[in-house]
Amino acid sequence: MGNLFVATVAVQHPGLAVRSMVVFPMVSKSSNTTTSSAGGARQLFCWLAAVFVLGAIIEFFLAGIGVFETQRVGTTAGSTLTKHAFDNNFGPHIVLGSILVVLTIALVLVAFIARLERRLKLVSLGLFVVIAVQAALADSGPPALRALHPVLGVLALGIGVHLVMATRRRQPRTSTLS
Repeated sequence: MGNLFVATVAVQHPGLAVRSMVVFPMVSKSSNTTTSSAGGARQLFCWLAAVFVLGAIIEFFLAGIGVFETQRVGTTAGSTLTKHAFDNNFGPHIVLGSILVVLTIALVLVAFIARLERRLKLVSLGLFVVIAVQAALADSGPPALRALHPVLGVLALGIGVHLVMATRRRQPRTSTLS
């Protein structure tokens, strides 16, 4: 089946433990099927970018659930909002966000393995940087700086859509006629 690259990441969060695995094919320079392998890697890149976009949309939904569940708990008569309750309300959002970080690493690796255009390599690397900064802002800094977390989420979603569109636009056309 060829050489495969496997990346495994474990996410630990209070009350949650998730292990994520990303598997993708390696493109060999010495192979006679470099063109078809590169085309396959290009399709994989497009697919990973599309999964990222879907995941980013789900992230906004999960953040909304976290916000409104935290509001509900915090405004219930006689209740106290604890860190544990907050973490439980945002747990799925945190876990999916961690998986999206791994996915952006996979996008960067596939961009280089597939020998995509320099611009697509740089944009995928930029997406990783945006996601890394966004993750860092979720847990640290003054509120005005942390408020950039959702703004960077919107930016990351836009970059993901751009990667899907740019990759699909440049898909090599294959003819079924011989």
